[in-house]
Amino acid sequence: MGLETGIECNTTNLLLNDWSGLWIEASSKNVDKIKKNFSKYLEKNLKVHCEKINIQNVNQILKKYNKSDADIDLLSIDIGVHTFHVLDAISIINPRVIVTEYNAKYGPTLNWTVDYSDQAEWDNSDYFGGSLYAFESMLDKKNYA
Repeated sequence: MGLETGIECNTTNLLLNDWSGLWIEASSKNVDKIKKNFSKYLEKNLKVHCEKINIQNVNQILKKYNKSDADIDLLSIDIGVHTFHVLDAISIINPRVIVTEYNAKYGPTLNWTVDYSDQAEWDNSDYFGGSLYAFESMLDKKNYA
């Protein structure tokens, strides 16, 4: 989730090594570039979904491509300001490993998250996501270590 054109996505190497998966990107221009640059993977390994994810729609989007309570190998999520809240809202899949961006500005002991707003967009500032401790606490409740 949140991969721009896929060129610098942390899962691109997995795709190139015969993994399969779903990429979700909000920008239709970026999705067009993905479809052009990764066209040979679209039929066999790669599904691409174009939509802005929020806490209300993330599970419906994932359900289009996964069975309820599906085990998946990897979830990578980096969607700027909403990363923490969207990851917290995911309940339809069970990733074995989660890769996510956290906000290092707030250190390892402060429990901090941005206020959630569907209209919020990342403004290139350090106001995004949540602290490492906030992610640890949230993921601990989901039985991750």
